[in-house]
Order: sequence, then structure tokens, then C-alpha cells
Amino acid sequence: QIETLTFAVDSLKKSLGMTGGLAVPGGAPAPGMGPNAVGAPGPGAAPAPAAMGVEQIISGATSQFNVQNYAAARDGFLQALGQNPTPESKVEILYWLAASHEKLKDLDNATKYYNQLIKESPTSIKAWASVERLANLSLQKGSKDDIDYALVMLNLIVTQYPNYPDIERVKATIARIQQGNLAPQNLPNGVPRP
Repeated sequence: QIETLTFAVDSLKKSLGMTGGLAVPGGAPAPGMGPNAVGAPGPGAAPAPAAMGVEQIISGATSQFNVQNYAAARDGFLQALGQNPTPESKVEILYWLAASHEKLKDLDNATKYYNQLIKESPTSIKAWASVERLANLSLQKGSKDDIDYALVMLNLIVTQYPNYPDIERVKATIARIQQGNLAPQNLPNGVPRP
């Protein structure tokens, strides 16, 4: 297996036109990539072939989402999630998987994946966007408890993440809730793109 892995890495490096270790500015090999490197590749290492496959799957699923083919997008993100993605890729996958379910009106699964993202990456911008999406899903349900929950979630964004890129939209939604102006046309319906 080690020989196969070594061959695959060497083949990948050759196909990318790489020789020896990866270089960082100044011409020195990246940490962990020189001829005497031991253990795992350093931070400048090329992704393993499987990781590149995950990125290709994510790219294809994102393209499907962008052309409003939400079922194909959902299926692609589910496939990517099963490929042992990096933590950063997993955040992207979970967000767009939840958004795909939301667009397909599968609110239980949308809620599930938004919550999973928040749990796994609570300080990421995608987690805060997920909090906003969960609040908007609650507003769509319309019960007093759901509206109260949404208000708590949106106020959490304002107080805990005042630099959130869509903070003005969040504040406007809070104002509409407080004014009792919850007609569907007044609620945010797009999926934010953090």
C-alpha cells in the first residue's frame, strides 16, 4: 500500500510539473516537503488525490445549486460528505447541503445540517449564516414559539457577531418581527452567501 501511495503521489507531482519538494517564496522547500522530510506533508503540500476528488464533487454540486437543480446539488453534497472531506471542505458541504434541502422544502434535513455545521464549526462565518437561516426557517413556520425562537437567534447574531457581513439584513428582519410585519414577501428568502 505504501508503494502504491508513493507511486500515486509521485504521479500526481509529475502531472503537475512538480519536482522535489514544494517551494515557498524565497526558493526554500516548504516545511515538511524537503528531501529529508519525515511524517505527514507540511502545510504547502498538494492535496492527496482523494481530497482533490472531494473538491471536484463540491464544485459540481455547487454548479448544480447555482442552476437551481437542487436535487442534484443535494446528491452531490451528500456524496462529498461521504468522502472524508477536510474540516474546511466539510463546512462548505454542510452549508450547501442544508441550503439544498431548504430549497427542496425539506426543512427537517435543512435544520439538521445547519445545526450540524454550527456544532462542528461554531466560530465560522458559515455557522453564523446557518443561525440566520435557522431563524428564517422558524419564521416561515409562523407559530409564536417559532417567531420567538427566530428573534432570539437573530439577536444572538447582533450581539455576538456584530461584524457579520449581512448584519443590516438581520437587523431589518428583527425590526419587521418587532413590528409584526411577517408577511412572506417581507421575509428574506434567499440563501446568504457568506
